[in-house]
Amino acid sequence: MTLATGELLLLHRQLHAPTLETWLGMTTDEIATLTRPHRLSVKLALDGTRRHYLLHHPNPTGKVPDLMDYSRHCTEQYVRICDMLFSLGIHSIMALNLWPPDIERRENDFLRLTLRMSELALLHPNLISMATKWSAAIRLYGDYDVASKAEVIRDGLAELDTKLTALTPEQDHLLLFGFYAGAFEDELITRTLALRDQLGRPPTALELKVACFPDGPDKLDIFINGGWLRTDNSSLPPLLNQGDTELYSLNQLVLDLDEITMRKILFDCLFVRRAASPADDLAYGPTALQQLSTYYAKHRHCFVGMGELVGPDLWYPDHHHLSEKD
Repeated sequence: MTLATGELLLLHRQLHAPTLETWLGMTTDEIATLTRPHRLSVKLALDGTRRHYLLHHPNPTGKVPDLMDYSRHCTEQYVRICDMLFSLGIHSIMALNLWPPDIERRENDFLRLTLRMSELALLHPNLISMATKWSAAIRLYGDYDVASKAEVIRDGLAELDTKLTALTPEQDHLLLFGFYAGAFEDELITRTLALRDQLGRPPTALELKVACFPDGPDKLDIFINGGWLRTDNSSLPPLLNQGDTELYSLNQLVLDLDEITMRKILFDCLFVRRAASPADDLAYGPTALQQLSTYYAKHRHCFVGMGELVGPDLWYPDHHHLSEKD
């Protein structure tokens, strides 16, 4: 029986990919060697930092009593996760420190506190040391330089970015922290108008991308969040997502991301998802059609997105597994 072109392509990729068991058994250096050529960029949604702190430092009030200790705790987790990602061959890491809902719910005192805590976290010797180890440039991104609501912290963040540039000048890797005070669409409009005045013509998409993300990355390969199966343009900027950003949602807090989970994400991203065609234009042969028919029949009542309430008002996606009898 002759295989169709699409089936041959899939078979070729499968034969040249390791099994998950083999992948999990490799050393960290071996995985990094296979991952590094892809120059992957990863975006972490760091929602739930207060929950993470309270789980490790319970307080009867349910509130964070010591903001400096909270900042120290979060920084320790940033350092651990970023060191782990770089060790696995990831090139760029992005995280959002401040986004519009934070500002809408609070006053200027909160912004000043956010600036102070960001300075403590991003200038922490352990974070700088980890970045130096990997020749990683720590930089800021976002609309804080143009958004009106960020005016109270604008100069402070610009000064912080200058300090980080001086402390981490090398750029073999990137570690980017975002500060958004307004909608990403507003930033696009503002920067487009500024570029039009500067260039004397409408900017290209590439020029607009460079204006919004001057330090990179060029694209976003993997977006990791926990909890809600939803995102927005601040969390997943469209200029970095051309329809090929792979989405992964954890059933734990992102600050608890460990190497085993990240290895599984990398395996899926590099060897499973990339073995498939994103377009429905393959030449489906008899073998592929039979496999599709079997799969669709087995999973006819399954879908991704159903969840449950965990604790008060916290929704998390469920992860039911099919049994043999299903």
